[in-house]
Amino acid sequence: METTTIDMPGKTQREVILLGTRFEKVSSGLSDYSSELASSLKRYSNYKITCLAPKRYVKKLPFVKRGGVYNVINHTLFYSLSREKLILNNKNVHAVSVGELPLSLYNKPNKKIVTVHDFYNLDPKLLMKPKHMLFLQTTGKRFLGGFVRLNEFDHVITISEIIAQLIENLLYIDKSKISVVPDIIDTDRFKKIKKEKSNKTVIGYINSFGAHKLAKLEAFIKIFKQIKDDNLEFRIYGSGFPRIDLIADDKRIKYFGRLDESVIVDTYNDFDVYLQTSTREGFGIPVVKAKACEVPVLCYNGSLPDIVKRNTVLWREDNLKSLIESEAWKKISVKKARKDAELCSPKTVANKITSIYDEVFYNKR
Repeated sequence: METTTIDMPGKTQREVILLGTRFEKVSSGLSDYSSELASSLKRYSNYKITCLAPKRYVKKLPFVKRGGVYNVINHTLFYSLSREKLILNNKNVHAVSVGELPLSLYNKPNKKIVTVHDFYNLDPKLLMKPKHMLFLQTTGKRFLGGFVRLNEFDHVITISEIIAQLIENLLYIDKSKISVVPDIIDTDRFKKIKKEKSNKTVIGYINSFGAHKLAKLEAFIKIFKQIKDDNLEFRIYGSGFPRIDLIADDKRIKYFGRLDESVIVDTYNDFDVYLQTSTREGFGIPVVKAKACEVPVLCYNGSLPDIVKRNTVLWREDNLKSLIESEAWKKISVKKARKDAELCSPKTVANKITSIYDEVFYNKR
């Protein structure tokens, strides 16, 4: 990604640099957030926004997946080989996630803000597992270093009260330096569409298959298979579903692979209910997208922000079968759920972040 500058003619411009790994919508949480944040600030703030992200020096590494090691190599090469880092000198900087600002450049910006999206990656039990050792040596070194020096930022933005409390209590960041601003959902795009529904009751899942999602997804499938109702259908979307063997014997469960971003709103609107299986999340974007489309949600009762969990049907293994058989989601007010999603609208989020910029960068309350 080349450095891009977003100009807003006719407005009094103050400047802030957004630092990120990527500013493109690629159906990846952080990249999509970065892209949406930049475009929202362009539309609703009076700031000149410069987006700075590492160029893609490494096109393909056969031994690693895109992301992780791939990203840290690009990040390292970018700040080693490029003179773009000079743009940081005496400028106001907003790092859209921890680790985006190189530790060696912490003294360059005039003032700096960082957004923290999640905290569970710091779980010692998780980090000590052998498969995470490579993470610690590459991405993790930059990531953890960013957390260690979090108190050096002038302000910290988090996307949920849960993360804000963890930062305050575990990293001893002063509460006055922390603001909670929810993640961004394009509520003009994600909305209810009038269309003919299937004759079946369709439960849908659009997400990845990380450990904190897959375990309860497997539990859901096993319970779903116990319900002998041919009017039920479960549709799974996402790259690399690892349990094809678990669904092979039930034709009501269909795996479609990765969902193209161009049809995601239509797909949400095909569902009668959306399934969330995460035991923990920094936020829970797929749930809020379903709410925006006025699709009721079966949400696992895990560690998620209140804005995500409220106005949903909360499930665990011991009540799931009865919830499905009674179609408990029909009692959910999708209008109230839509209002939850509107708190994440581009205008609302941009206005909140602009107010933070005004106060932190320009001492304007």
